[in-house]
Amino acid sequence: MSHDEALAKRVREALAGWRPMEERPMDGGVAFIVRGRMTCAVLGGHLAVRMGADDFAEALTRPGARMLDPQGRPMNGMLFVGKPGTRTRSRLERWIRDAVAYSGTLPAKRD
Repeated sequence: MSHDEALAKRVREALAGWRPMEERPMDGGVAFIVRGRMTCAVLGGHLAVRMGADDFAEALTRPGARMLDPQGRPMNGMLFVGKPGTRTRSRLERWIRDAVAYSGTLPAKRD
């Protein structure tokens, strides 16, 4: 499955001010790593975002959001966001801000 390059470009633009940021291939898509933590990804035509437990239930009520459940097994802390949730710049940027904020609460990775 290839990813939506137009959506990936918009994610790159939304992450432009966050450093350090890098991209890595991920299951036919692209993952965005901010400060050493996977923050979000573009998989197919969807945005996948990491969310903390405190915000997870509210995030599921937003347009286009659903649990990320590859092979029918939900992944804790991960959401898929479809086109209704990424259609506008403000909606996409909110998802990105929330994902970056959550990943910033995680302990530093050890090398």
